[in-house]
Amino acid sequence: MSPRYAAQLQRSCPPNVDPRIAVTMDPVTPRAFDNQYFKNLQNGMGLLGSDQVLYSDPRSRPIVDSWAQSSAAFNQAFVTAMTKLGRVGSLVHLNLTKLEMLDLSYNGLVGKFPQQLGSMTSLQVLDVSYNNLNKDLVMAGELNNLCSLEILDLTNKEITGDMTMLIDGLSSQCAARKKLLELHLSYNNFTGALPNSIRRFTSLRMLDISSNNLIGSIPPGIGDLTSLVSLDLSYNDISGHLPTEVMHLLSLASLDLSSNRLSGSIPAEIGVLTNLTSLVLRNNTFSGVIREEHFAGLISLKNIDLSSNYLKFSMDSDWLPPFRLESAWLASCQIGPLFPSWLQWQHKIIEFDISSTGLMGKIPDWFWSTFSQATYLDMSQNQISGSLPAHLGDMAFEQLYLSSNQFTGPIPPFPRKINVLDISNNSFSGTLPPHLEAPELQTLLMYSNRIGGNIPQSICELQLLGDIDLSGNLLVGEIPQCSEISYNFLLLSNNTLSGKFPAFLQNCTGLQFLDLAWNKFFGSLPAWIGDFRDLQILRLSHNTFSGSIPAGITNLLSLQYLDLSDNNISGAIPWHLSNLTGMTMKGFQPFSGASMSSGLVTVELSGEIPNKIGTLQSLESLDLSKNKLSGGIPSSLSSLAFLSYLNLSYNNLSGMIPSGRQLDTLSANDPSLMYIGNEGLCGPPLQKNCSRNYTFIHSSKQEFKPMTFYFGFGIGLVVGIWVVFCVLLFNKIWRIAYFRLFDKLYDRVYEFLVVSWSSLAREAAEE
Repeated sequence: MSPRYAAQLQRSCPPNVDPRIAVTMDPVTPRAFDNQYFKNLQNGMGLLGSDQVLYSDPRSRPIVDSWAQSSAAFNQAFVTAMTKLGRVGSLVHLNLTKLEMLDLSYNGLVGKFPQQLGSMTSLQVLDVSYNNLNKDLVMAGELNNLCSLEILDLTNKEITGDMTMLIDGLSSQCAARKKLLELHLSYNNFTGALPNSIRRFTSLRMLDISSNNLIGSIPPGIGDLTSLVSLDLSYNDISGHLPTEVMHLLSLASLDLSSNRLSGSIPAEIGVLTNLTSLVLRNNTFSGVIREEHFAGLISLKNIDLSSNYLKFSMDSDWLPPFRLESAWLASCQIGPLFPSWLQWQHKIIEFDISSTGLMGKIPDWFWSTFSQATYLDMSQNQISGSLPAHLGDMAFEQLYLSSNQFTGPIPPFPRKINVLDISNNSFSGTLPPHLEAPELQTLLMYSNRIGGNIPQSICELQLLGDIDLSGNLLVGEIPQCSEISYNFLLLSNNTLSGKFPAFLQNCTGLQFLDLAWNKFFGSLPAWIGDFRDLQILRLSHNTFSGSIPAGITNLLSLQYLDLSDNNISGAIPWHLSNLTGMTMKGFQPFSGASMSSGLVTVELSGEIPNKIGTLQSLESLDLSKNKLSGGIPSSLSSLAFLSYLNLSYNNLSGMIPSGRQLDTLSANDPSLMYIGNEGLCGPPLQKNCSRNYTFIHSSKQEFKPMTFYFGFGIGLVVGIWVVFCVLLFNKIWRIAYFRLFDKLYDRVYEFLVVSWSSLAREAAEE
């Protein structure tokens, strides 16, 4: 049972009744209690676990209809059975006029509210949150008469309805909703505006209508809810200004208006809310300047989130804030170029985000000591310079984001409790720390720096490390063989790493993104590369890999981007290329945030272009230039609706160039460049016309299918042998003739070999 109901139940229940039972009960006769339903109840089978049992026994019906009666035995059975409410399928038969609390949350209930709910006039707590109630729920008739309600929780993901009708309906039958203390309507699909009639709920302490589809502005009547402690209207589509009436809510401790379309300035009067502990206004379009007056009376403030707005902070350098924050989220606000001096008093901060705030220059000396106990720090997307402190490893950071700044110098030891470290896109130099003592590290991002040397062997000790991006550095040597680590993302491109294809990757069955491009890797690609069933991005370009493309690469069903260009790979395009069904999907965003299109790019290939390449419906870039491809261009290329780049130049292709809406729009300036260097091609956009014999050579030619060939060859061989065997078995004349022919052939071959061998022996002896 939810703890928030405990006090309410204690008040509402008589002294001699267990406060867990929100209903007044009188004694029940032993005979009635002995029926099968109550036996089931005592055995823990659950309240209403069998509706048939409950209503098939005529002795049960009057007992259920008069649950205003009680006995100690029934009390205990009732409480035990309430824990089994997951089996409830229906409550339509109940008539619980004296029931004071009904908590059916997390039970998987379906359908509409029963009409009998409206007769539960003593109900003080109704919680049907997180069920599967009817999307078109009409609640006015069921809830309007419940004038004793103190807590109403309809938190759900399915309920739809008009907010104005709901609020007006709840307040229409009762003179004033002075008893309602909590109203929870979050995670629904309520539409319309919050009506001004909300002012009638004068005793309301908690109002949560977050994650709905509310529009319009915040009504001025909200200011009449002077008992309000928590107001949450986040994740809606509310617009307009923040009304000054909100500043009348002097009891307010939590205000969350995030993820709406609120605009204008934040009134300075917000500083009068002395009880406010949490202020969340992120992801709106607030603008203007935040001054000292805004925080003058916020002595209780612990959490503030003003991120993703257009606000500018302007405080005097000697200003002493009246609060001690525990979390501050100020991303995208203008608080620079200098670090605000008032931050040095915030020693209790655990989470701090000042990314994209215009900060410049070096970090002041007091900063690292002030925030040494913080577990989350984000200063990315600024112009901060200088080096990191040598004692960084002694700090409490669990997530540290310093990317896209101007940091220089060596990389100090990692914080021991770190699990996400992002120092990418800076100018760090030197080598990686030889001893990476961060056993909880899961994500390591260091791309686009000047880090050199080898990758230390100690990286293999980071057994939780799943995502690593060291691309765009000066790393050399081979990758440590970390056989006990299973990477999800491994990005090492644009370094000078060498060696064969990393063998330890065979253990990384969950690998999704592998980028080894622009290094000095060599050798052939392993056959087990096709075991990466979750691999979506594979970039091996600009190395010296050799051999052919493994046939297993066509098992990469999730693959969306393939780049094998500028290697020494040769051979034919795998005929099962159409198995790469991942290239029929769009929208993959790689780990480092750079957008990449699905594509198949240049390798030294021979053979024909598979006709089924047209099944790769989301292919955006196809570059097969400067290879040894032959045959015709598949007409299925014209069905690639997302193809924006095509290059088939300098091959041995022949036949008519297929036409199609998509192909005709490529390379508008000079489309012939896509096909130049293929002497056998003809037709538009080339100047060479086709004869009738050239017409779609490839489209009428069946693609070679090895499995089909081998299967047919095997069947034919077996059938042929059995035909010969059966003829010899059942036809005596043919059988005798066959063996005589075989004997004559054997004798002639034997005679030829003996005579030839004797002649050669004599000639050798004479010499």
